[in-house]
Amino acid sequence: MLPVELLREIIRHIAVSDADEDDEDADNELSLERSRCSKQNWNLYSALSLSSKTLRALVLEVWFRVLVIKDPPGKRLPFPEIRSSWTREIYFIHVEALSWNINRSWNINEFEKVTKVRIDTKISPHFASGLKVVEADIRDIAWPSPMFIVPISTSFPNLRILRLRQVRVWCGLCNTCNIPKFEYPGPKYVRYEGGYGLPSHYTTALASLVNLEAVYLTVGMLQTGGSTLGNEEDENPHLWSGECDRCMEIMYADESFKIKWLAKKTSVNPRPPRLSLVEWYFWTKKETEETPWYEDGVETLESDTGEEESEMDDSTD
Repeated sequence: MLPVELLREIIRHIAVSDADEDDEDADNELSLERSRCSKQNWNLYSALSLSSKTLRALVLEVWFRVLVIKDPPGKRLPFPEIRSSWTREIYFIHVEALSWNINRSWNINEFEKVTKVRIDTKISPHFASGLKVVEADIRDIAWPSPMFIVPISTSFPNLRILRLRQVRVWCGLCNTCNIPKFEYPGPKYVRYEGGYGLPSHYTTALASLVNLEAVYLTVGMLQTGGSTLGNEEDENPHLWSGECDRCMEIMYADESFKIKWLAKKTSVNPRPPRLSLVEWYFWTKKETEETPWYEDGVETLESDTGEEESEMDDSTD
């Protein structure tokens, strides 16, 4: 038989190849960092796991490298190795307030090797905590105000990388959450270096994260506004960091206010001391067909030309 180390790498390669066959930017580790919402089908591994005791152990190790979970496991996990050595990443899927005791945090430290978490939830991610977690991917918070950002820093105090994916973002001018709106065609990507680029209230909320190096935000975008934004710094004179289209239209008309506001955005204190990179990515309605977007109780639909249609709906986020 081949050495165990080589067999392990072969199985990992099979898993990664199947998971990311259509992803040109895939890395060399099985992960749920991208838009994938579940692991591969167990049938991919089933036959191999029955070949021998050694192969079964290796297959289980690879399979449980990412643990997808809906409820706190308690003592229900089938193998002790899940906690002690196998699991490196935990994915909390579709977390709802009623399925968790929101007054008691679940300590991820019981998983000795976990350094990365992904949480899909509309509520605050305060239900889980882990000192060893250095990378967190938080998705789908319906109203991402600073009060929902603060628990990230308290739950994962040793974060180095934070990823946020949400339809709305906080506007530091009107202190509300809005879907970013730009003139068609809107931006795809904005990059900041030097510790600024976040909504100022987010910066303050994350200030206690002394090891935080990078924040990546993916937010929704409507292409029916009046604001424009380029990808290079000299094409982004307002240093956009979440401001809503309406606030920019009204408040930036006052040149003296705009100058003071821009100065404030680049000198926010306190801030994470090691934060050096902030990147924004934007996606449009047509790319998120399963995610209804609502703006003031009106469902917003966009055509490929950026023209907006509205349909009244009684639903809320």
